[in-house]
Amino acid sequence: MCTSVGQREKMKLAVKAGADGYVTKPFEEPSVRKALTDVIAA
Repeated sequence: MCTSVGQREKMKLAVKAGADGYVTKPFEEPSVRKALTDVIAA
C-alpha cells in the first residue's frame, strides 16, 4: 500500500482490509526496500 501525506484514514482502512504494510509518500528507496523486505518475510 502506498499513500500520500494526509491519507492516514485510507491507510488504516487498507491495513484492516488485508494490506500487509504501507509506505507514505514522499518516500525514499530505503523505506521502500524495508517495506518490501518486511512483507516478504511475513
